[in-house]
Amino acid sequence: MNLTILDTSLRFGSQKEAEDAVKSSAYVSFKQGDFKRGTASGDNLTNITVGAGKNLQYDISMTDLVYTGSGDTVEFVVGYTYDGQDYKYNMSMKIPGCIPYVDKDDPEEDDEDVNLDPLIPHIIVSQYDYGTTQVSAGQVIDLNLSFENTSTQYDLDNIVMKITTPDGFSITSSSNTYHFDHLDVGESISKTISMQANPNAEAQSYAINIEFSFQYIANDTRKSGESSESISIPVTQPDRFSVDEIQVPTSLYVGDEYNLSINFVNKGKTQVYNVTAELRGNMQNSGERSFIGNVASGAEESADFYVTPTEAGKMEGEVVISYEDASMNVREVTRPFTIMVEEMPYVDPGIDFPVVDPQPTEEPSLFTVQNVVLFVVAAGVAGATGYMTVLKIKAKRSEFDDEDL
Repeated sequence: MNLTILDTSLRFGSQKEAEDAVKSSAYVSFKQGDFKRGTASGDNLTNITVGAGKNLQYDISMTDLVYTGSGDTVEFVVGYTYDGQDYKYNMSMKIPGCIPYVDKDDPEEDDEDVNLDPLIPHIIVSQYDYGTTQVSAGQVIDLNLSFENTSTQYDLDNIVMKITTPDGFSITSSSNTYHFDHLDVGESISKTISMQANPNAEAQSYAINIEFSFQYIANDTRKSGESSESISIPVTQPDRFSVDEIQVPTSLYVGDEYNLSINFVNKGKTQVYNVTAELRGNMQNSGERSFIGNVASGAEESADFYVTPTEAGKMEGEVVISYEDASMNVREVTRPFTIMVEEMPYVDPGIDFPVVDPQPTEEPSLFTVQNVVLFVVAAGVAGATGYMTVLKIKAKRSEFDDEDL
């Protein structure tokens, strides 16, 4: 059975707005009554769009419905969550000209109910959030989960929820398994779980797997069921691309060429892409670009430009570094600079500059303090020696005189 339903509860401006609002949580569930399910099963809510009056409109389909032989009404439940509020509607539709069901295996046999296995209930994650659109590596978040019993017939008991995290995430302050006593038909329960993104996690989306196991009573028999869901959380690495200030001279002369160099380093844990440097300002080569390419984590690179001032005054400019981060977002870093340009000093070629002769080298003087001291010492020694000689001569003469006597 296929139906188109105009839902006047909500209005939207476009089909995309309507789909984004309710598609992830919308469901339809057949209720057994005048009709029951055959051997196949499948209920779908599709083609969410905007109908008359900007009201929400969608198609539903229910397959293999079997008429029980009494009544003429198909009953079903439609529901979804929008802006934190649950919308749930019990709907029905009369089917004219119903013919009593006859078992094709034995057409002559009286109509009797067919004992079918009960529909297995399911638990779905109807809503989740973690407080932000993106999670930075190393960040702790509170994951808020809301999950719902979609069955219209069976209450659920002894519910166990198990969360499996990938390498990029870990659960903090608790285990990964949680228990809930009871969940009524159509009821929702919320649970907040503290999680942390790995500081070294790569920038990408990570799938969090959620498994439910539960019990319910059908046909006076306790049965077990399971459901599983998967949600996605994107992780980004902090941008730590660092660009140094430009070192320039305080002044230049007109016509002097100067090498303008700028250094940058990727201090982040992920590669940056398509790094480009562009020179801008009041110089002849303004607009010149230098493509560096990709810069790996921990790598240092530089860009060089040559500037030649053509007139005196203030040369003002900037070097703009653009790149793409791990999330493919284009970022820019600007480093300004200013150089004072002076006219080259003028030298008149007609002026003769005097030639200064080199000073003659003076001969060292004999009468230095050191030489005087040595002379005095030598003279003293010579005087003492002469005095001793005179004394010896006098003594010798005295001996001769004594002999003569």
